[in-house]
Amino acid sequence: MTAERMWLDWDCALSIVGHDVEVKQTYAAILTSKRRPNLFVDIGANYGTHSLLFLSHNIETLSFEPNPSCHSYLRETCRLNALTPRLEECALGATPGTVELWYPETDTWLGSTDKDAQHDLQQKYLTTVQTVPQKTLDDFLASFVGRNVLVKIDTEGAEYQVLLGASRTLKEIRPCVIFESLGSDDRTKLYGLFVSHSYSVAHLPLFPDEDPHLLGVEQFCESCSSNFVAIPS
Repeated sequence: MTAERMWLDWDCALSIVGHDVEVKQTYAAILTSKRRPNLFVDIGANYGTHSLLFLSHNIETLSFEPNPSCHSYLRETCRLNALTPRLEECALGATPGTVELWYPETDTWLGSTDKDAQHDLQQKYLTTVQTVPQKTLDDFLASFVGRNVLVKIDTEGAEYQVLLGASRTLKEIRPCVIFESLGSDDRTKLYGLFVSHSYSVAHLPLFPDEDPHLLGVEQFCESCSSNFVAIPS
């Protein structure tokens, strides 16, 4: 810890188990269940707090983070904890290419490649804009074959685009997907995409040994929650 980044160290330390509590409860339940994954895919890794939880349990982690200002911190935190990350320095979306990433300089976790989210950021913050490489999750399909995969997506409004680029992964690998959906999102499209791949959507926390609280499309669209799980049928 250094004086100049104490604020960030403190925020990360608190968020590891104190932020999105229902997500962390789900992680804890999955890690101690028969469905324990052997690969965690962290899409929108930011400073790597979710990845750290799985790496510290000896689970291989593939972390996607397009913001270069987060990369050195993620790697340094892993080094200090004797952990080895696999970091892909790119955004994920529907197609490969390049995309603009907009983010507030001291609130990088709000960064987004989604146009609507970018407009909202511009109204509230002084934003930095960077052009970053974009790939699809299906570009990494070979890394998933034969694995028990858990996917987490937190991309501040770009979740639908990420899933459009993951059709083969959803069809062939059938991972459980923990995802964020803010109230401003078009949840009908998200729900329809999951249903088209024979997935059900449920509230968190998810406990593998209990029946999940499955949601119909109206329940999903009207839910005040922002974190959900998609379960393959």
